[in-house]
Amino acid sequence: IAITPDSLHVYVTSDDFNADSQSVGSIFVIGATTGTLAATVAIEGAASGGIAISPSGDRAYVPHWHPTRMSSVVDVIDAATNIIVSTIDVNGALGPADVAIRPDGRFLYVACAQDESAALLNVVDLDREIVTHSLSIDPSPSRMTVAGDRLYVLQSIGEPVVIDTATSVVRLVPALEGRGLIAFTPDVRKAYAISSKTEEIDFF
Repeated sequence: IAITPDSLHVYVTSDDFNADSQSVGSIFVIGATTGTLAATVAIEGAASGGIAISPSGDRAYVPHWHPTRMSSVVDVIDAATNIIVSTIDVNGALGPADVAIRPDGRFLYVACAQDESAALLNVVDLDREIVTHSLSIDPSPSRMTVAGDRLYVLQSIGEPVVIDTATSVVRLVPALEGRGLIAFTPDVRKAYAISSKTEEIDFF
């Protein structure tokens, strides 16, 4: 789920199966003030990799496994027309897990499982719509959050990491191990994390 910067629309991902038992995804665009469905965008393949909205609100980015291409991709949706205008190829043999966008809108981060021992964090230049480089991380990325110039990658199994988005330096964050979600205050000085085991909220 993602909310546009003007708080007028909510984008919700959903998965289902067609008559041939193939995964099909949908993006539901809902009016935040009315609660009514404004549009539905069909995705080829399961839309299980999250969704991100650009800071300007003009684009939505949906990572997923593309069954025709047999690869991980990111569909780019024009928020004005709710039409897929381009598709970006990303690295990851087992499909995307989550997505996050830098506050300035220049780069998109897509975490994709690669195999049982590793996952790849794709750094996508949104002006050129290409992957500039990929970073190796533990194999079970679950949620990602951008806070200022830092990208936090939580793991369902394995070591969570924080990445400097300017230098791509990766550091382990043992204090966040076992956390399923994390959120920061607007000034990025405080964080709240939910334990995936005890469901307690930790304050940092």
